[in-house]
Amino acid sequence: MASKVRTLLYLLLACAVVLLLDLVYLASNSSGRQRNGYSVRRGSKDHGSRWASDNNGALPAGTIAVPINRTEYLNPNKNCSIGKSRQRMVNTYGAKFNASLPAFIDARFIHIPHILKYPPPFGFDNSVPSVFKLLQHLPATGLPADLQRKSCLRCVVVGNGGILRRSALGGVIDNFDVVIRMNDAPTRGFERDVGDKTTIRIFYPESAPKKDKDYVGKDWLFLMMAFKVQDLTWLETMAKGQTLASTKEFWKRPAIKVPKPAKDFRLLNPAIVSETAFDVIGLNRNDGKMKANVPTTGSIAIMVGLRLCDEVAIVGFGYNFNDPNSPMHYYDSIRMNDMKKSWTHDISQEKAMLLQLVQQGIITDLTGGIR
Repeated sequence: MASKVRTLLYLLLACAVVLLLDLVYLASNSSGRQRNGYSVRRGSKDHGSRWASDNNGALPAGTIAVPINRTEYLNPNKNCSIGKSRQRMVNTYGAKFNASLPAFIDARFIHIPHILKYPPPFGFDNSVPSVFKLLQHLPATGLPADLQRKSCLRCVVVGNGGILRRSALGGVIDNFDVVIRMNDAPTRGFERDVGDKTTIRIFYPESAPKKDKDYVGKDWLFLMMAFKVQDLTWLETMAKGQTLASTKEFWKRPAIKVPKPAKDFRLLNPAIVSETAFDVIGLNRNDGKMKANVPTTGSIAIMVGLRLCDEVAIVGFGYNFNDPNSPMHYYDSIRMNDMKKSWTHDISQEKAMLLQLVQQGIITDLTGGIR
């Protein structure tokens, strides 16, 4: 009798230990499944199966897994569907999206519809002589020849969001045909998360990298978005290999010299900016004056990608205003709360537009920040 009681106690003790271990496991997974804003459930229709494939192969310690099949995106022969993103954009927005708009300005710019209606950044009103003068020093106005020869191009637009921290997406990003980055966001020291490849960097003079080391060994296109006439003069100075004589016309100190050859500079078509702002996002035209009606560089970069590439993906997008102390960028200590101080962007309307692009399959959000 005593032995039976002892056996029963052992069984009860074993059950209690198993139950305790299960509770600890569930608690740890509950917090882990909320990382990066995902509500990932084991076996869910949304991300469950893709989440499982993420764990095939060890990721670096401390990495935040993202719900994509890394094996698929690391495949050098990944399939590409000709015209996929662009056609879906046309299907969704109709005449609001002009798929024939060139991404880069050349000598034929004066024939682009409505380009002289507004001043920069929405057009070239009162800037035509400066544009023509600049174009004399830009020997190339298209994509590099090796990319033009490809029948289908896959783009990834790399946002600067803090969601990229510990994502380990560097290899995935570098496997795209065209990698579009923005402003002075660095890659050096962040290669594991954001990669090292750059095809196009979109910027304005005040946001251009200022250190020579940021240009060394980098063969990429420098695509400038002009906010004012002085920006056109700045780009002309840089393309001529000269040093900027005065910085008083800029809201903060720009790069005074850019160690890149003239063949690498491009000028962004402002018609893309106005179309994105007024037609696609639906911001206030305000007679072409800037006031919470300028799209972020990220949205403009996506619209550039839709003109250049057949498939467009994004990483590092999304603002988490529910956590004002979360990092705004992957590379600095600026907090999300600072974004609310912006007077040039309407984040809420832009967020709605980006969500529609994702929901309609126009772009693929690899980090899941658009929701």
